[in-house]
Amino acid sequence: MFSATGIAHLVAISGLHITLFAMLAGKLFGALWRRSTRLCLRVPAPLAGSAFGLLFAVLYGLVAGWGVPAQRTVFMLFALFVGQVRGGMQSSWDTFFLALFLTLAFDSWAVLDAGFILSFGAVVVLIFITQGHYHFIKPKHEFIANAVKAQYTVTIGLILPCAMLFNQQSLISPLANALSIPWMSFVSTPLALIGGLTQQPVLLSLAGDSLSLQRDWLVYFNELSWATLPIHNQPWWVNGLVGLGCLILILPRGLIPRWAGVTLIALLVLPPPRPEHHDFWMTLMDVGQGTAIGIQTQNHLLIYDAGPAFNARADSARRVVLPWMAAHGYRRADMFMLSHDDADHSGGAPLLLQKAPPVQFASSIDKQHSLNQLAQTLKSDIAQCHKLKPWTWDGVTFTPIRLDTPAHSNRKLLAKNNQSCVLKVSNTNHSVLLTGDIEAISEMALLTQHGANALRSRVLIVPHHGSKTSSTMPFLQAVRPEYALIQAGWDNQFGHPHRAVIERYEAMGVQWFSTAQNGAMKWRFNHLNFQPDVDDAHALRRRYWHMHESGAKGR
Repeated sequence: MFSATGIAHLVAISGLHITLFAMLAGKLFGALWRRSTRLCLRVPAPLAGSAFGLLFAVLYGLVAGWGVPAQRTVFMLFALFVGQVRGGMQSSWDTFFLALFLTLAFDSWAVLDAGFILSFGAVVVLIFITQGHYHFIKPKHEFIANAVKAQYTVTIGLILPCAMLFNQQSLISPLANALSIPWMSFVSTPLALIGGLTQQPVLLSLAGDSLSLQRDWLVYFNELSWATLPIHNQPWWVNGLVGLGCLILILPRGLIPRWAGVTLIALLVLPPPRPEHHDFWMTLMDVGQGTAIGIQTQNHLLIYDAGPAFNARADSARRVVLPWMAAHGYRRADMFMLSHDDADHSGGAPLLLQKAPPVQFASSIDKQHSLNQLAQTLKSDIAQCHKLKPWTWDGVTFTPIRLDTPAHSNRKLLAKNNQSCVLKVSNTNHSVLLTGDIEAISEMALLTQHGANALRSRVLIVPHHGSKTSSTMPFLQAVRPEYALIQAGWDNQFGHPHRAVIERYEAMGVQWFSTAQNGAMKWRFNHLNFQPDVDDAHALRRRYWHMHESGAKGR
């Protein structure tokens, strides 16, 4: 909700709050300092007040967690203090670049933080419109016009970073910020701080009530269907033109027609690329030790598994699957197939069902399972994957391969593994076999029930992440894959993929690839070309801190 309404910066830590309270603390301390003639003769009261305000800002930033926005604000206040000590005129750009230098000197990795881009980007835009070669706002317009123009300019200036980082643009953000910034700055935060410092429950209760009131209007804004505009990833040249359009809209009126800027920004809504008819694309997402796969056809999307949950507040759906869908222009999947209810496959399933209810939810779990109940509540059709019949999307054939394997073991985990949904996706020249966590007994059952021809595939998603309990030689001889794809975590505790399994694939001349080494992998299967096209994150986004990954070996 905070992200959709554009006020996440206020909820986390706002540089505005630090500056406001540093200024108030400095003014109060300066007023007290002026009551002593001797002290004023030693250090001027404005300078003493600024020093105390800076100290207050440092303490506030430390209490707030010392994030990039807090660092940026404290370092800017320090730069202003340096200018005050030095005397003379000091440009806002001098302050900005000194704060930028100090932030990077303190933490050079800050450039990888979204907060770095957004906080410094917003300040650049504000300095540009207020301290550039022109006055953006006429003096007579005063406070309200300044606030409106500043909010407008920051919104325009951050369109491109928000699109690239979050794949969305909050359309309600200007209004939500216009209400929330003064409310949190002058009501909620002062009540919370003063109540906490003085241990006054009444003030803390009032702070809570003020936030509840704010939440009411945020909930209303968030429920508006047009509040957020989803934006998928665009190529670099489109992003460059959009950035130029944003610049045109904040330049002085008359230099370049405004319609030119609006036209360039509108390029963000260009339709995302899709496979041609009869083609399909498959993305193995990098979710660590787990499985999450997206299969795209011209007009449809299938998500196979949702990866693991990392803790109570973070899972693969939030961190990987939903951002991937947004980046590719999908609001929901046509089918979400959950191979089985194991933590590394279903950890992200609840959130995925809640945030992007699929048209159909297919799985191997019981009908009364909580995930099926959730899917029904959210109006998704539910189905048992072992009872599905083959279907065709856009010339691509999807063939569920029924698996009738009894729960032969008392080990519950093993029983779930061997009930995994098995799916074959194929077009004229290509076929992919998705196997979940099936193990040796299920591999033999598939051979017995369906025969080798039904299983034969050019690409095999390696069963059970390459566990030594799977990928038996009879199964591999039946499938006869040319490529074996493994989803496993780097240096995972299970030792996946097992060295003996890798040797088995290599003995058959099968090329194998692992997300532990390659990161996310995107395979494009063109029905007219026999050779698939492959992109992997390791090659596309090579960084020097990834070099150790090139030494990853199966065990």
